[in-house]
Amino acid sequence: MNLLPFVFTFLLLLSLMSSLMFSSAVRTSREQELITSHHDTYLSLLSKQHKSAYEQKREKPKTASVQKKEAAPAKNRDGNFRDAQKGAEGSKLHLYTMIHGRDEHVRHAVMECAARLLEEVYGETDFYKLAKGNPAEVIVQAMHAQKIRRFEELKLDDAELDQVYYRMLQGTSSSYPPLSEYCLIGKREEKPIRFRFASSTVMRAVLGRAGAEKLFEQEAKKGQEGGRRGPLTKKEFLAFLKAEAGVEMDGMFDYENKRKGVPQSQKDGRGKMRATRYLVEGMGGGS
Repeated sequence: MNLLPFVFTFLLLLSLMSSLMFSSAVRTSREQELITSHHDTYLSLLSKQHKSAYEQKREKPKTASVQKKEAAPAKNRDGNFRDAQKGAEGSKLHLYTMIHGRDEHVRHAVMECAARLLEEVYGETDFYKLAKGNPAEVIVQAMHAQKIRRFEELKLDDAELDQVYYRMLQGTSSSYPPLSEYCLIGKREEKPIRFRFASSTVMRAVLGRAGAEKLFEQEAKKGQEGGRRGPLTKKEFLAFLKAEAGVEMDGMFDYENKRKGVPQSQKDGRGKMRATRYLVEGMGGGS
């Protein structure tokens, strides 16, 4: 048997495989050189950029003027401090006594204040003007009749009035606020208004616009004289009420100086809460 053809074929295949492996090694070596060259070029360019930026920063003159930050404008200390309290829990009109309380005089007084508050906040809106009758009074009476514990629980039979109430609940970010920004039902019986923290809008609803503006003037005058804005003392406020209305509203107000925005429970009981439905009318009521 002649083995020469097989030996020749084997040598030929071995030669081809060696040639392919050599070509592959050469190609790999060239690719590695190309990658290394690219990295070296990139690092050299990056180094030059950093060096240039450093030299520019170093050459910056030390005498360069530094622009001073503009000082913030001084706070306007002539404004009504009550405007800044809007939205805090203590700034709101508390409606628990109106809805669930047993003192009829207090209930009537708060109902009138609540209706006046709704008119103060929403009276100029288009949806309120287009509604029939007096939406504020109907809504307040329905709150008491249905003994609601959350504003969302109130159901109104009139579809148009129900839409008005819905828009009060929702509010907008720019045109008018939601009802919860000025009113709070709460979970216990307490005096409806925290005098020290009540917002300007709530005080206008309680005292009427004319009476509230006189109060704000006295508080501003006191701030100018004493150097610190704040409410009148209980004694000063009671004197103001007698001078302006000739009646007492002590049963409507909590004068405690507790942490702002956190209402405190009262211990004097319902029997000692004195109020009358004619108190607000005595201040001149409306606009």
